[in-house]
Amino acid sequence: YVFLCGSPPFSGADNQEVFKQVQRGHVHYRASDWSKVSSAARDLVRRLLTVSPERRISSQDALEHSWVKDKAPGHRAVLGTDILGRLRDFRSQNRLRKAALQVIARHLDEGEIASLREAFISLDTNGDGILSVDELAQGVRKSGL
Repeated sequence: YVFLCGSPPFSGADNQEVFKQVQRGHVHYRASDWSKVSSAARDLVRRLLTVSPERRISSQDALEHSWVKDKAPGHRAVLGTDILGRLRDFRSQNRLRKAALQVIARHLDEGEIASLREAFISLDTNGDGILSVDELAQGVRKSGL
């Protein structure tokens, strides 16, 4: 969603409102954001954001979707400045991120938090508090995944 239109799929006056919209699946498809997005891409996004897991498109079916097979940019495609700008704008919009983190934090007990903290510290080999792509890749290799 963000990659195609540059804004988050859910919005609200506060985190609680955003969370309610996530739970209900009330996605905002603003015409101005989606005017240059193909109908096939819109169809895939709608299917991916379906709340009900039984009705949501599977990952395999998503990979077989006509937009992914025929229209999606290749893995070596260079991102245009408009897409990079949209991604930068989204990064600065942290309401959805905060809401998601609050939901996750509410459902973790102390043991799970301690376990996650240990895992993070073991992956953060340079101790800067940020996991780089290299640190993640090294962690995946070590775990045998």
